[in-house]
Amino acid sequence: MKTSSILALVLASLAVGCGGGTASGAALRVVMYPSDRGTVNNRRLESLARQFEDQYACTATDTITVQGVASLTYTVDGCGHALAYQLQCHAGVYSQICDWMPVADDLMTRAAADLNCQPDTMDAQLSGGLARTVMGCGLSATYMLQCAGTCAWQLAGPITQAGPEGTGAGAGVTTTGGGSSYIAQ
Repeated sequence: MKTSSILALVLASLAVGCGGGTASGAALRVVMYPSDRGTVNNRRLESLARQFEDQYACTATDTITVQGVASLTYTVDGCGHALAYQLQCHAGVYSQICDWMPVADDLMTRAAADLNCQPDTMDAQLSGGLARTVMGCGLSATYMLQCAGTCAWQLAGPITQAGPEGTGAGAGVTTTGGGSSYIAQ
């Protein structure tokens, strides 16, 4: 095989990602943040997915989505959890040493408090780049990841009754006893 053909195969495999799976057999979907090319590579994103799946009980039926939401900041969704991580690097003896550090509270833990519901009975769905909708106990809430130095999931609207399809559409607003505030759209 020619060197140019081998190089083309290597580049094509890098473009696909990590081969579609993780150690647990979960499917992996990766969306790199555009300005991170050159700093964050597929190997680093695969490492982030492994770190996430080591923390949660992922199975072969799960899909783990790693998505760049800001420079060096990625959300990881799957296995019933959504976390945000930031790549933090410092100078080492021979090169830079980089680690993925969690930068936001677990979305399901935050939503459990707001919805007064057990995390294992709730479902989180991607609502857009930085938005997630969490449904459980007949209620629905949308959260946005807000990053200003540190990141946290913030309630992005009122908590509503979940619609018949579980989308949160329809019924009225439910007040929360915890005094949660939300981000005005």
